[in-house]
Amino acid sequence: MSTAVNSLSSFALALGCGLLIGVERERRKGSGPQRQYAGVRTFALVALLGAGVQVLAQPLLMLAAALLVAGLSIVSYWRDRSGDPGVTTEIALFVTLLLGAMAMYRPAIAAAVVVASLLAARMSLQRFSTQTLTEREFHSALVLAAAALIVLPLTPNQPQSWLGSVNLYTVWQLVVVLML
Repeated sequence: MSTAVNSLSSFALALGCGLLIGVERERRKGSGPQRQYAGVRTFALVALLGAGVQVLAQPLLMLAAALLVAGLSIVSYWRDRSGDPGVTTEIALFVTLLLGAMAMYRPAIAAAVVVASLLAARMSLQRFSTQTLTEREFHSALVLAAAALIVLPLTPNQPQSWLGSVNLYTVWQLVVVLML
């Protein structure tokens, strides 16, 4: 009984993820013959597809589902008459498939909220990256990101005898904090 309840709540979580992202995309897709593909129903169904395939634990079936979503996205992209070369909806649909699968074993709602928030913040993010952020600030952010996300994980986290027992990881953490 407990497994059935867990499975049902996992399917509900997958459905919630698909609905959340689908509502955001539905609001953007417009109406009439010029509307973009994939709205609230499509996203909900794709999330449930991901959950269902995950329950069956068949890797080839997951590959088939992923290829189906990718194929539909490609066809939609080719048929798009809006003149907008973006592929955000297509990528969001594929991410929704993965979130549906993740919902069966891991809480995926936080990731769905992040995805929906990124999609909803389109104009703010575009304005920030093209108008607000200067070239120098962007360069500084890249250097900080490299220091924190590339160098820091590669730095040994143990005292180095050749440096008088200094832990390079701790030193680099301090460097990252100072850069921040």
